[in-house]
Amino acid sequence: AGRRLALSPSEGAYGRSVKGSASPHDLEVAGQLLHMLMASEMQLQPGEMDSVMVQVRQGIEAQLRNPLHTYHSRVRLINYDSCYFFDPITLEELDKVDLEASCKYHRAAFSNPAEFTVVFTGNVKFTALLPVITTYLATIPAAPGRGGPRDCRTLTPLPFKFPEQPVVEDVEV
Repeated sequence: AGRRLALSPSEGAYGRSVKGSASPHDLEVAGQLLHMLMASEMQLQPGEMDSVMVQVRQGIEAQLRNPLHTYHSRVRLINYDSCYFFDPITLEELDKVDLEASCKYHRAAFSNPAEFTVVFTGNVKFTALLPVITTYLATIPAAPGRGGPRDCRTLTPLPFKFPEQPVVEDVEV
C-alpha cells in the first residue's frame, strides 16, 4: 500500500520485454520485483490460477459478443494470411492450457538477464539507482548454458504474407 510502481513482462513474435515505472522512492521495490521475476521459480499452488482463468474466459466470452471483434478478427485473418500467431485464443484452446507448462515456458523466457538490455529514464539520481542495480540486477544469476542476446539471424519468420491487392468484402455480424 502506498507504493507507486508497475512491472509488466511481455512477449511478442520476435522479442521479450519488461517495462515498468516507479516513483524514485519505490526504486528498491522495483529492483526486488525484477530480481524475483528473473531469479525465482514459480510454483503453482492448487486453485491459484482459477481466478485468472475465469477472467480470461470472461474476456473471450465478451469478445465473442462484440461485433467489432468479429470485424477485427476478419481483418487480421486477411492481413496476416491466417497465420496462427495472430489468431485470437478460443475457449476450446483455453480449456487445453497446461498451466505448469506455461509457467515453465515463462520462467525460461525471463530467466537470463544477459538476453535483456536495461534502460532507465526519468527523474532519478545515479547515486540512488546504483545500489538498486548492484543489489538486485547484478545479482540475478545467469541462466546455465545460455549466453548473451540472441542472434536475430537465427529467428524463424512468422509464416504470413500481406495481400497483394486491396481486399474488399462485407463482414456480417
